[in-house]
Amino acid sequence: MTKLSVVELSAQLPAVFPKAAVNCLVINGDRVHDKQTFLREFAEVLGFPEYFGFNWDAFADCLTDLSWLGSESGFLIE
Repeated sequence: MTKLSVVELSAQLPAVFPKAAVNCLVINGDRVHDKQTFLREFAEVLGFPEYFGFNWDAFADCLTDLSWLGSESGFLIE
């Protein structure tokens, strides 16, 4: 299995999932070193709302209710 870099993967996803069909959001695991950097990376990439509390409960709440993103398309988080 070939491992793609984040840049390569980011470039290929829109071709597989056209923008009209799905929003492609790429999490860069290279910047994740602990709980806080994990939560920060997701918050930045997904644009979590200002009230996001940077804890596991707040993370679960934001991922299980994506209505705050205001998109009618689906989401692919890679």
